[in-house]
Amino acid sequence: MYSQKNQRYTPRSSITITKPTFKKKSVIDILLYSLFAVYIVFITTQRMFNHVASSSMLYNIILSGSLTLTLIITVLKYKIDWKYRELLSFIVFFLIGSMIEVIVKGSFAFATSFILLIGNIGITYYLFKEKMNLPIIKYLYYFVVSFFLISIFMDKNPKFLLENLSSNHISVIVLYVTVLYYIEMLRESKNWSIIPAIIFFIISVYAGGRSGIVSSAFMVSGLVFFNKNSNKYVKFIITLAFIVFLSILYNYSDFRYEIFEKFYTRSIQGEPRINIISSYFSNLSIKSIMFGYEPNYVYSFFHTGNLHNSFLVLHYRYGIIGIITMIFIVKKILKLFVNRKFYLLVVVMSILIRALTDTILIPFYFDFVLFYLLFYLDFKTNNLRNGDEVYEN
Repeated sequence: MYSQKNQRYTPRSSITITKPTFKKKSVIDILLYSLFAVYIVFITTQRMFNHVASSSMLYNIILSGSLTLTLIITVLKYKIDWKYRELLSFIVFFLIGSMIEVIVKGSFAFATSFILLIGNIGITYYLFKEKMNLPIIKYLYYFVVSFFLISIFMDKNPKFLLENLSSNHISVIVLYVTVLYYIEMLRESKNWSIIPAIIFFIISVYAGGRSGIVSSAFMVSGLVFFNKNSNKYVKFIITLAFIVFLSILYNYSDFRYEIFEKFYTRSIQGEPRINIISSYFSNLSIKSIMFGYEPNYVYSFFHTGNLHNSFLVLHYRYGIIGIITMIFIVKKILKLFVNRKFYLLVVVMSILIRALTDTILIPFYFDFVLFYLLFYLDFKTNNLRNGDEVYEN
């Protein structure tokens, strides 16, 4: 008699989630990987060492060339998958915003910004569709953090080692390479370690930038709290070590005076960024809400023309398109929360917290990092519907 005693029932609709399988690299794969590597290495080292001026022809050729080629070759290889229409629609969306800059404001700076934006969308699409490991991400991360950690051990403040590099830039660089490192861990189906976040915090504290300290502290706290692989004892030990480190830093380091001055003294005397925000909103009109401000008008908010806030810049440049983009980001954040992807939510919020005090988002060199995190659930859902393999942390 036929027996079903030892057989398992597997529903036809069930899908096994496994790690991605990797095939042999083709010439196209190597070319795409090389372009991606050139881009992320170039934008990182350029911001660190500032050897190439951002306004130079060489800078724009390397930046625009690598982005454009990556986008074109990615589309040619993977075709346009309309399941990612929400991501791809950003191209049309910001093309309209760029046209507003030209028609309404008479600004022709849209070309570089538009290439930067669609290029970052292309890189995001590449990261989603490419199944192979991207070791350049790890190598870049190791190089950046090693450079700053060695400078700390040598008792040299990093911002004094690098010409024209402020404490704010240091935390931005380390933030993005850290999150990019976490993305590669996600792509390789590896659990996230708390160590990169702690390193980010240490470097931010040593650099002395307030926003970097807050952003990194939020990342460390969030990843410790939501780490499903750590028991309460481990979380307690990590939290205690975190507190001990802060105590030692405060009691025995000269940096406490700089940090105290930045967090407390400046707040009493008046924070320029708060004044910029207040002035920005008090001068809004129907026209500026719809189309943003004129390029020269922002100098009335701050003498350098730097608004020190990514969301204000997004609106100032794109008007109502910028407002819709912010609403869209909030929608994606809520989706991460509802689906309990707290580890993704923590790093997204760390980026957004940092963006409150500097221009580091849309359009920016590392936009693909934020795009990847915001669209990750869409990518996962689309692959599950097709029965494709999905990597999960």
